[in-house]
Formats: sequence, structure tokens, C-alpha cells
Amino acid sequence: MLGSAGIAHAAPPAAKVSLSVSPSGVALGKTVTVSGAVTAGGRPIAERVRVLGMPSGEDRWVQLSAVTAGTNGKWSVVIKPTTSYKLKAEVSATSAHAAGSSPYVSLAVQAQLYSVTPSSQSFAVAGSEKTMTAAVHALVGGQRVKLTVQRDGKWIDSTVTRVAADGTITLHYLVKTGDTALRIYLPAARGLVSKLGPIVPITTVASVEALSAKTKCVGAAGSPAPGACSNPLLTGLALPTTAHAGLTGDTGGSYAKGCWTATPTVPVPTCAYGSTRKDAYRIALVGDSHAAGYVAGLRDRLAARNWHMDTFLGITCRWLAQPAGDECAPRSADISKRILTGKYDMVVVSGLRQPRGPSGDAAAAGITAGYKAAWAPVLATGTKVVAIADQPMLTDELIACTTNVGAMAASKCTTPRSFGMGGIDPMIDAVAGSPGASLVDLTSHYCTADTCPLVIGGVIVFRDRHHISGTWSRTLGPYVIDALDRIRRGA
Repeated sequence: MLGSAGIAHAAPPAAKVSLSVSPSGVALGKTVTVSGAVTAGGRPIAERVRVLGMPSGEDRWVQLSAVTAGTNGKWSVVIKPTTSYKLKAEVSATSAHAAGSSPYVSLAVQAQLYSVTPSSQSFAVAGSEKTMTAAVHALVGGQRVKLTVQRDGKWIDSTVTRVAADGTITLHYLVKTGDTALRIYLPAARGLVSKLGPIVPITTVASVEALSAKTKCVGAAGSPAPGACSNPLLTGLALPTTAHAGLTGDTGGSYAKGCWTATPTVPVPTCAYGSTRKDAYRIALVGDSHAAGYVAGLRDRLAARNWHMDTFLGITCRWLAQPAGDECAPRSADISKRILTGKYDMVVVSGLRQPRGPSGDAAAAGITAGYKAAWAPVLATGTKVVAIADQPMLTDELIACTTNVGAMAASKCTTPRSFGMGGIDPMIDAVAGSPGASLVDLTSHYCTADTCPLVIGGVIVFRDRHHISGTWSRTLGPYVIDALDRIRRGA
């Protein structure tokens, strides 16, 4: 270049800028160090360096930071990226040097999955629900997330949902035979690279009975007492389902057509279960919908003991000694007649408790007297009468705690024992006033001294506010039949 006097002047050297990033991939919410050096004409220069980034999927450079290099030309900044970038560093021109820019370097940003649960091996039941949960940075809220399932050796997309605003993830799905592992997948989005969670093996079994045979603490075997029976292999289970419609329909066949009447005053039907041998121990199960709930747990355990069970089940109109003219009197009289002629060794009864209060107390006293009067002729024949104390009762709001929230949230649902076991159970007083009658109290399977959990041992206890689920009944069955057997033996 020639000056005004015709003297040639050398052009100023271009600034040379280097950039490196460590690490080249970073978790969303974490910091990364970007550093480099600036020289001009082979010598370090202490110039202002701008760090620019091109966000993933865009075509524009934005300034992320700026720093002045030291006298040795070296510079360094710490940034917290919220998306993946192409990064470069620039130095503006001065009278001493021309502008300079580094080659770009790619920085991958990935959302991490935290607190994945179950975190290791667990069980699943074919045809029932299982839940996985995790957490990500809240900036990912609203993004799609998938649960992938390994089935017959192949990974299959199962449930798709969105990350909650607070970064939590809840994925529940219907288990199928052949499922052997689970994995959460967060697809690439918003400039974040995709993320695969850890592979979580599962052992899929065919039924709750198969689950009970393979591991401990399932359902009623999982005592609600803190620390009494805890099994991490049941994590993610709230059997049969937390979906409202599916849960309310889980009767376990206890109200089979022809074995139950929903018409209060008509004679109840009878269905037979268990052994058909002539020397079978004969049981009659009598009562309302609460008594019917035990059918699912008892039905398949009778034959092995050579027990035969006939059911006398219907809504309302209890088996009581009713005053003449009462609309329930014909049903009660019919039940008494069929029991007295049925040659039963044991009659098992159960029914709804009464609310407390002046009217409730009076009603309970009348029901107790009616039970005693109805049982007396049966006891006089030498037949054992066994009352099963009523289970806890809830509210619709409490049942809503277990539905449509997934197993992890449902497992935290409880009600105070004082509420769940409130009211008056007329059968307890009836047993106390009926020599020869016995009481089976299952409260310890439902409640601690203070609370009654709504999910125990991976099983939802109630299908509605005062009926047990069929799945719970099936796990409670061994304890009911063992209690009846102890009474049979006089133990």
C-alpha cells in the first residue's frame, strides 16, 4: 500500500483467534468453559473477545459473552447454554490489526434424566398398569417424552406424554406378556440433543397370584405398618390400574350374573364354589356388597382344602330377624330357611358399618339385635357363625387420589384411621352378644395405628369409597381363609 508520499506501508496483520470448549457436550443447566487465545503478527494481544453462538436450527449469530484477553493473549469465559450451539470467537479490527474470527466449534446440550424410578430391576403384571417417573430441568417443561418397552427382544414405543411444567415426568402403560425392560426416551427438541435413560429390567408375570409366588409383600402381604414389609421390586405398581374406569370395574368376578341381586327385597340367588365332594366342609357366605367382595379372594382357594361355599348375596336388606311387615322380612326369612336346611358347618357374614350420630347409633343397635336373633337358631344347630368386621370407608375425594395419577403418586394416598374406621359396626356387638359366634378382624391388613394407606404392597385397596378392589381381595384371600380355618379347628 502507498502512502501520500509514495512510501509503501504494510497492511496491519489480521488477528488470529482460537476457541475450544470443554466439555464439548454439556447437561442442560450446567456450565461449560469456552477458552482460547488471540495473536496478531505472531504476538499475543490483549484485545476484547466476543463469544458468539448460532443456536441449533437457526441461521443467526448471537453474542453469548465477552471478555478481554490477558497480556499473554489467553482468554476464558464460563457460559450456561440452554440449547446446542455452533460457537466462534471474534476480535474487532483496530489500527494495529485487522479483525479476526475463530473456526466454529460445536457444543451439544442435552437434558439429563434424574431420579428415574424404578431405578433397577422390578416386577410387572401382564394386563395391568406400571408407572415410571423421572425429572428433568424445568426448561424442558412441555416437551414430548416417550416410554419405550423391550418386548420379545425389540424396543417398542409405548406411552407418549409431555414433561410437566416443573420438569417431572410420569409415564404409565399397560404391561404385555413378553415385556422385559423399560427405558425413557426424550427426543431431540428445542436445540437439545435426544436423551435415552437407563435400561430398567422388569420381570413380567401373568397375574397377581404369580407375583405373590415370586416375591414378597404383595397386596395384603405388605403390612401397612411402617417398615414391616417393604419390597422395592414392587416399585411402579398400583394394581390393577390408576385409571378410574378400570379401577371401579375391578370386582374380580365377585358380583357375577346370577350370583348377586341388586334388587333390595327379592330373594337372593345362590352360587356354589369349591369342592363338590360329599365330605367337603360346607360354608355359607351371607351379606351385602361388602361380603361379596371376599368372593374373589376365597373362590379359588376352597377346593384345595376340600371346602364348599354357597353364597347368599344381595344389596341392602340384611340377614336380620325382621319385624312382621318389614319389606326386608321375606328375604331374611328365606335366607334363614335355606341356611337351616343347608347343613352348613359354618356361616360367614359381613356387612356395611353404620355412621355415628343419634340416628346412626339407634339404627346400629337395632341391627345388632336383628343379627343376634337371626343367628341364634343357626348357632343352636351347632353351626359356627363367623362375622368379618367391616373394612375402612373412604370418600370420593380420597378415591380420586388413586386415579389417573400413576403408581408413584397413588402410593402416597392415605386416610386417617379415625376416619376410615369411623362409624359403628353392628356385627362386632352382635358377636359379643352371641355365645358361640366368632369375629374375624382384618383391620391390621388395612391400617396402622394412625393411617389407612390406599395402596398396600403395590395393590390399590379400594375400587370405590367403600368396596375393596378384586385385586386386593385376591391378595387378602389367604388371610381370610386361614382365619376361618383357625375357627373351624377351634384354634
